[in-house]
Amino acid sequence: MATFDFDYTDFPKYKELISKQGHVHDSDFNPIVLENVLDQTDIDHILKQIDDYPLEKIKVQKWGGQGVYETIKPEPHLTEKLTKLMSDAIGEPMFLREFSVVKYSAQFNYLVKLFPHYDTRPVDMFIMDVQLKTNEDWGLVVEGKQFNLKDNQALIFSGTNQMHWREKKVLPAGTDITMLFAWFTHIPERPQVRSHDRVMRERSGMLMNEANIFSDNVDLRTSNE
Repeated sequence: MATFDFDYTDFPKYKELISKQGHVHDSDFNPIVLENVLDQTDIDHILKQIDDYPLEKIKVQKWGGQGVYETIKPEPHLTEKLTKLMSDAIGEPMFLREFSVVKYSAQFNYLVKLFPHYDTRPVDMFIMDVQLKTNEDWGLVVEGKQFNLKDNQALIFSGTNQMHWREKKVLPAGTDITMLFAWFTHIPERPQVRSHDRVMRERSGMLMNEANIFSDNVDLRTSNE
């Protein structure tokens, strides 16, 4: 599995912290950008489901200006396609454990932001972030490295072991960013060590201060992405 030497010039205190904590496996995984991830018919099908979704059933997470469409699930052929893409990227068989369709928008009554965090799960998980549709660039940052996705591109990284967030910027009114998140586990699953949450929470706290993007006391265990 390829790894990447991240440049922590902008986050010197974070660099010092992680050097003291010791290595977290997969924290140096080199994020992978995939092109043309979905067929247009699949994208159109998901977007149509969003358009038809009852407003009262959207799960709103105000901390991130995020609406979650919980009942939208992948068709079997889409599960198969995403699983192959992830397995090929990681270099071993992977299992699709969770799937979510999310929209970031001011309509969900909060300044859209996403603070430095990790995905709190009991086992190691890699995530595939697929950008379905957007009308505004909003960079996704993994361990300080920023990626500006185009529609139908995806970013693969270790959601449970790499700190990630969105760049700090004021998004204009009318911003609409629709994403598909697919979380994958190894086969068999690899449980987290007991110290993992403590180590990663320390990292999150340090990066929130250095990036100046805060959680507003959100319980990270409740965050979708």
